[in-house]
Amino acid sequence: MKSKSYCLVACALLFCVHDVLAIGVVDANKLQNPFFEDGLLGWTSDSPDIATWVVNFDFNDPASKGYGAVAILDGSGTDHGISQCISVQENQTYSFWAWALPFCDESAYIEIEWSNSECTTAVGSVESVSTSIGVWEKLAITAQAPPGTQAAWVRLFTRSRCNNVVFFDDTFFGDRIFSNSFE
Repeated sequence: MKSKSYCLVACALLFCVHDVLAIGVVDANKLQNPFFEDGLLGWTSDSPDIATWVVNFDFNDPASKGYGAVAILDGSGTDHGISQCISVQENQTYSFWAWALPFCDESAYIEIEWSNSECTTAVGSVESVSTSIGVWEKLAITAQAPPGTQAAWVRLFTRSRCNNVVFFDDTFFGDRIFSNSFE
């Protein structure tokens, strides 16, 4: 009787693990300072004085997840943002997301720009844009790195023309591994 119970437990665990592997597993976050808890550490600004760390303002409850976000200012009618260069592998599928709080229609953007190893020569890009105004919205991209790709610029930016600010918080960039077996 005991051996049947162990067998049932083992089969149940095997079934659960198989289902998790079939759905896909998201790898660890490759971004430095993805929740902006350390100011703008790890992030590069497109131009001076456009990105500001905002303390005591967070997408999540400050008591549970953090206390910082980034505000990207729009004052000149051009694209402004912050980015990181991340090593990637060609033909691998990656997910990038961020929570954005825009105050103008279609003013918050995230982008993956596929590049060479030094992040100096682009080989393609993909972006996502906000559709909400005045509420936190999750912007997300899942895309495959094209052949020849060795790195990616992941970028949070505004393309607003209304002299406003866009807040970003809780970012993620990582690869997705899909499997239907244990091999």
